[in-house]
Amino acid sequence: MDKKLTYFWNTDTMYNESICMIERTNGEINARTLFVPEEIISIYDVSLEKKFVEGVDYIWEKGTNVITLPQGSAIPFFTDNDIHGRKEDGEYLEAYPATDDKGRSRFNDALFCMNGFLYEKQIAITYRYLPGSYKGVIPEYQPEKLENCLAKLSKDKKLKVVFFGDSIFTGCDASGLHNRAPYQPILSDLVKNGIEQHFGANVEMCVTAVGGKTSSWGAETRNENCADLCPDLVVMSFGM
Repeated sequence: MDKKLTYFWNTDTMYNESICMIERTNGEINARTLFVPEEIISIYDVSLEKKFVEGVDYIWEKGTNVITLPQGSAIPFFTDNDIHGRKEDGEYLEAYPATDDKGRSRFNDALFCMNGFLYEKQIAITYRYLPGSYKGVIPEYQPEKLENCLAKLSKDKKLKVVFFGDSIFTGCDASGLHNRAPYQPILSDLVKNGIEQHFGANVEMCVTAVGGKTSSWGAETRNENCADLCPDLVVMSFGM
């Protein structure tokens, strides 16, 4: 749980960053990590059960963030046809919601898929990198905007949280939801467990999210799916 809830910009180690190998137009098969590794600790398959071997399954040149596949590697990868929503012969897949026998569909010029054809090509890389490498926006802690919420956590030791949004908040594609390794909990469970662990409080989590819904639906159903539940904290996300 500590690793799952540690902000990556506060550490020098990235745990199980998800990357996908893609066959490039020049014939190379590679992927890039978010930061330039100082040391690669491990690369596993999506289930975190099969470990890949450097020099056999992948090649990394120090000073770069590029991981390359040598010939004979056991790491799966996407072809150019795959990522552009085409079949092996180059013909386009049918548009969503139609799917082929591999569960593949297409949004315009992009693959749409929610089964093993997609997630089994993800691999998990753990590596050390230089602290301070992250140059993006860092969220600031703003306790003054959550005074009532924090007071209830401190005094009553309980909190009612509503997760209101689209498919990400339903747990869509989380391995734990589908009972497959590595059994990653859905986001609302991670938040619940994190709050309970940090504050020693009891959290009642209400997930009213519905896959595919937009912010217009959120506005229309804000009472029954949010306000009427009398939450202490609302976490909202639409339009992903």
